[in-house]
Amino acid sequence: MDKNQEIYKELINACYEDYAVCFADILGTKELLIQSKTPYDAGFPEAILNALANQANSIEKIKVVQISDCMYIITKIENIDEMIRFLGCLILQLFNSSEQRINYTGSNPINNCDMPIFMLRGGITRGKAVFLNEQKNIIGPALCRAYEIECQEAIKPRIVLDGNIIEIFRNREDIFSIDEDGKYYFDFLKYWTSRKEKINLDWMIPILENKINKCIEEEKKKENEKNVIISKKDKFEWMIKYIRDRVN
Repeated sequence: MDKNQEIYKELINACYEDYAVCFADILGTKELLIQSKTPYDAGFPEAILNALANQANSIEKIKVVQISDCMYIITKIENIDEMIRFLGCLILQLFNSSEQRINYTGSNPINNCDMPIFMLRGGITRGKAVFLNEQKNIIGPALCRAYEIECQEAIKPRIVLDGNIIEIFRNREDIFSIDEDGKYYFDFLKYWTSRKEKINLDWMIPILENKINKCIEEEKKKENEKNVIISKKDKFEWMIKYIRDRVN
C-alpha cells in the first residue's frame, strides 16, 4: 500500500472523539519576537517549557501544540483538571518570566513601561476532534470553536469557558468566576489560593499603570491607531482590577 492509500485509509476510518480543547494566545510578545536573535530572547518560550516541566507527572494526559506565541491544549474530558492546572502554571510562569526580565535589565519597574508583561488570553470548549498521522495532526470543529472564543469573546487577558465547559465545572467555584460582561473565565488566582499557594503580583500594578498612561498619551497623538491603543489599555486595566479584586 503506497503512502496516499495509507492516508486515505486512515481518514476513512478515523472517528471524532470527545475532547476538551483550549486555544491560547500569549500577549505582549510581538516586539520581542521581531527583535529576537534566539528563542531565548523572546522571553516566553522558557515559561512554556517550565509549565510543561511542572506537569511532568501527568504530561502524557494533555497534548500541547505550540505555534509561536499561540497554542492548542487538548485533552480527554476526564483529564480536564490537568489542562486547568497546566494553564494555571503557564500563567504564573509567564508572569515570572516578565518579572525576571525586568529585574535582569535593572529597569525601574515604576518608571519603565516598555518592558513586556506576558499575559494569556484564550478559550476552552468541549467538542469533536481527532488525532491523525501518529498524533502529529489534529482536526475537528472543537479547535475552530476554541479559536473563535479566544478571538471574539475573551478580548481581555482571560481564558473564557464555553457553556459546555461551565457545565463540567458547575460545582467547582475554585476554578471559575463570572466577569462583568457575564463571561465565565478561569480564575487562576482563586484556583491557586484555594490550593494554599501564595501568589504576589503587586510588582505588576505600577508597570501596568504606567502602560495605561502611555496608551493615553499615544491615543492623543495617533488618532489613526486609536482603536488598537484603546484595546491595549483595556487589557491592562482589566488585569489591574482583577489583581486588586482578588487581593482585597
